[in-house]
Amino acid sequence: MMLGLLVFLLPTVSCLDVLWIGNSYTYVNDVPKTVQRMAQAAGETLHYDQHTEGGWSWERHAASQETTDKIAARQWDVVVLQEYSTRPADDAICSISEPYLEILVERIRANNPDTIIQFYLTWGRPYGESNLCKTQSQYCTYLDMQAQLTKHYNTYACKNKPSRVAPVGKAFKSIYDSDETYFYHLYNEEGVTDHHASPRGSYLSALVHFGSLFNRSVVGNTETAGLHQEDVNLLQDTAQPMLDSKDWNYPVGDDCDLCICNCI
Repeated sequence: MMLGLLVFLLPTVSCLDVLWIGNSYTYVNDVPKTVQRMAQAAGETLHYDQHTEGGWSWERHAASQETTDKIAARQWDVVVLQEYSTRPADDAICSISEPYLEILVERIRANNPDTIIQFYLTWGRPYGESNLCKTQSQYCTYLDMQAQLTKHYNTYACKNKPSRVAPVGKAFKSIYDSDETYFYHLYNEEGVTDHHASPRGSYLSALVHFGSLFNRSVVGNTETAGLHQEDVNLLQDTAQPMLDSKDWNYPVGDDCDLCICNCI
């Protein structure tokens, strides 16, 4: 395990090729572009491509020729995978999510076995998801939904090494724990009618992804994405403790034993 851990403790990399596969949680407020600008501000270089379609799941991506072609287009250093927002928390995860992740991972590894998969741990719905709550209690509150998302994204990573989790949803929860009023500012329309990230929420997401990709501090990064400095400082200070933890890294040789489906 210690040898594998060294993969994540090496000095920062000056240039990365990254592919983003996901949906509107990735493209709203252009998270990949903000990450690229953070990299530039820090003296790093990020080349990226993306296939992000509104409402798409890994099931849709697994069936997409465009996604397959983009995976094969370059020897990616990192592929960021973001599932449809509710599926990793669903009781039917083993039929609606896990099989399609396996297909995508197989294609990524066939293209380049050294590619690191960065799982985009997303945020829970701020007031739960009322329709799904009728049959599955984990959707009834933000905290229960977030707990399931966090657990299962970590399990995805554990089962698909080398990988890591970009703990965006965990950073959202850190705001919830410290300032619940500000937490709702992370969502469009305060989360009442829209569960997508606001510019503040997307900036927090970009910070976590940038720090995860380049293994460096986000505090003091001069890219503000147009936010007030007070917001920038708060969000950078929130993201950094998430990145300081090595709990999100799953290098080759890691002895994690997390499991969702077909557990023995």
